[in-house]
Parts: sequence; C-alpha cells; structure tokens
Amino acid sequence: MKGANVRALDVTTAALATRRLTLRPWSSSDLTAFHDVFGDPRVIYWGSFSRSLEESTRRLERALAEQDLPRPGLGRFAVALRSTGAVIGNVNLRPANFAEGIELGYHFAHAAWGHGYATEAARAILDYGFDVVGLDRIIAAIEVNNARSLRVIAKLGFVQTYEADHAGAPHRMFELRLGSHATGGHHVAPGLQGGEREV
Repeated sequence: MKGANVRALDVTTAALATRRLTLRPWSSSDLTAFHDVFGDPRVIYWGSFSRSLEESTRRLERALAEQDLPRPGLGRFAVALRSTGAVIGNVNLRPANFAEGIELGYHFAHAAWGHGYATEAARAILDYGFDVVGLDRIIAAIEVNNARSLRVIAKLGFVQTYEADHAGAPHRMFELRLGSHATGGHHVAPGLQGGEREV
C-alpha cells in the first residue's frame, strides 16, 4: 500500500478494510455494541467502564465528537465483521493524554477475544497511520497485568520505553516508529460505507 496514492481518510465518512474486518466510524446507532465493549468490566477492567446504558450513551457522544479532531484521519473506529456487519470492538489513533504523541488504542467485546481480531485491526490502523496520515511515531500504554494486550503489542513490533502510572494503574509505555512496523497487507478504502471495496 502506497500512502501517496491514497487520500487521507475523513474519519466521519470513510473506512478501512482487512480480510475479515471493516474499521468504520462509530454512529449513534451503534450504542448497544458500544455498551457491549465499554460497559463490560472484563474489557475495561482497570479503568472506568460504563455502568449503565446512559453512561455508554454519554461516552459514545464524546467518541462521536472526537471525530472532528483537527488532524484529518484521527479518531475512533468501530470494528465490524465483514461477514455479518456486527460490531465487535473499537480501535483508535488519537492524541494521547499521557504523553506527547498519537496513541494506538483497542478494545474488543469479550465474545470476540481469541480470534486475532485485535492484532488484525491494529495492524490495519497502523498501516493507515504511517502510510496515509503521515505519522512517524505511534505510542501505546498497556496495563502491566493485561497479558492479552501485551501479546498483541509485541506482535505489532512495539518497543517498550518506560513504565508509569496511567489512569490509576501501572502501565508499560511503548512506541513504534515508521519503518519498523510489520505491515499486514491491509487496504485503505476511502468511502467504504455502503459497500465493501478494497484498493
């Protein structure tokens, strides 16, 4: 995939496609799926999960507002199965609140664990961040006891830089630089809404 040949995505209207997944903007109609992810303490076990549908509604409204970030292409994406359209998780590239830089984040519904979806979705958005948005460095923060996420971040090629408290829990901090990430052969497809087109 050559970033020069693909325009930067408008996160409010476009999507990314992988072999099994579509990464698309969140919408207000995704509330139930959003709550399945961010309202589950098994998923958000160290932070502040949504204890009610009302809390998830407010959280989703904030996520939708983030889609107007100043830098085109940054924000949160819903991760959906291409086979059914069911939303199973979230992946994002957005300004970090713990350090200078753009942070990779991902959260998946408990029922979607163990299928490699987090790695597949993260590789796609990393390719996009480096090749299309034009980032030269992406960072991540993983809670020290989150073995699943630590395995994902290792597969993606991130390098640990330091440890620090974040959101009330000890975290390992990582970075990945342009040229050192393992691409997954994923595709950026502007305007995927309404169809499954790869480029």
